[in-house]
Parts: sequence; C-alpha cells; structure tokens
Amino acid sequence: MEKDLTRKAGIALILGAIISIFRVLPIVLAEGATRDNFPPETLDEIMLFSQTQGWHISHVLILVVVPLLVFGAGVFARDSVQKGQASAGMMAFIGTGFSMILFSVATVLDGFALPAVVQHISTAESASDTYGTLTLFTHEVASIFGGTASAILLITALFFGIALLRGFENRWLGIAGIILSGLSAIGYLTRILELNISDSFGRVGPLLMLMFLYLLAVGIVTLKRSVASLIETTVLTFLYH
Repeated sequence: MEKDLTRKAGIALILGAIISIFRVLPIVLAEGATRDNFPPETLDEIMLFSQTQGWHISHVLILVVVPLLVFGAGVFARDSVQKGQASAGMMAFIGTGFSMILFSVATVLDGFALPAVVQHISTAESASDTYGTLTLFTHEVASIFGGTASAILLITALFFGIALLRGFENRWLGIAGIILSGLSAIGYLTRILELNISDSFGRVGPLLMLMFLYLLAVGIVTLKRSVASLIETTVLTFLYH
C-alpha cells in the first residue's frame, strides 16, 4: 500500500510539473500574442488576452496542477519522515501547499473574475472607467498573489533538497534544490525579483521553469524508488516462498 502511494505520488509530481511547464503555451499561442505584449500589463493588453480561449485553458490547467503537486509533496513528506527527515519533509509539504493555495487565489482572480469584469468594458471606454480600473486592480492583486506563491515555491526547493540530500542520499538533486532556493532568496532580498510577478516576470519565469523541472526530477526519482522497492519485494517473496 505504501509503495503504491509512493508510485502515485511520483506520477502526480511528474504530471504536475509537465503541465506547469507547458501551461503557458495556450496564452502565448493565442491570436494577437506577441513578445511585446506578454505578459499583459496595460488595460488593452489585459482585455486582449483575458478574452482568448488560451487564457481560460491556461488557468484551468493551474487548478489541475494544484492537487497533483500537493498530493506529491504530501507523500514526499511522509517518506521523508521514514528517512529521518521529518522537519525538511514537512516544510516541503507546507511550502508547496501554501504556494498552491496562493496560486489558486491568483488563478480565480486572473482567470475567472478578470474576464467577467472585462466583458463589461466596451472598446470605447478608457482605463479611467470603473470597470477599467477594476480590471487593472484585479490583475494587480492576482499578480501579487501569483508572485508571492512563486517566491514561496522557489524557497521550498531548499527543504526538498535537504530531505533528498540527507534522507534519500540523492546528492546532486539535493544540492540542486539548495542552490535553486539560495539563488531565489538572493534575488528577492536584492529586489532583482519582485513579489508582484508582473514587475519581474522575465526573471521569475525562468526560475519557476527550473523549479518545475526540479519537481519533475523529484517525481522521476520518487517513481523509480517505488518501482525498485516493488521489484525487490517481488523477488524476495519469490525466493523465500
């Protein structure tokens, strides 16, 4: 049962990471999207993107990712406890869970509330209009929630790294997590990275991609560990029975 749960957690982390890496594609491939207007900042850009099908698909995908990564991190924490790394494992789970809650809030605001507000704006109205102001405010708040979630998730790589290094004896993946969190912490402390993700998307975005690649690697290692354990159990059962 425990091995099966670990296997499912590995699969969940892999799927969650892959979806996270590619979930922005529907937006950047949307009609009217260019390198100059993504991510959207002005009212016109927000109006353009928020009414595309790609915008809706991308935000729905985030809500699909949330339970996958939370489940994967939860089982990782359980396995870490068994390896003597309870503190690191639990912090990895708490950090992932809290970041996913904030990502969910940002998604509801930007992916569902924002398009509903934009529908009330006509092309003749300016940003000073009530709905225009509300649109910009909603996007700003969503960006802060999303940016804060990103920061927490990036720092959480530290605890994944410690647990993997000390408990699972995975040296390189452990060190990679510690380095990723360290670089992120320096970025936020020096204000190179901002908690409002719109203000430093070009710098936070690549780090997030590295984080999702890191979670993909954690998922693969978790899956391989469960398969190896299952094979070992099967062989021993066959030999002694």
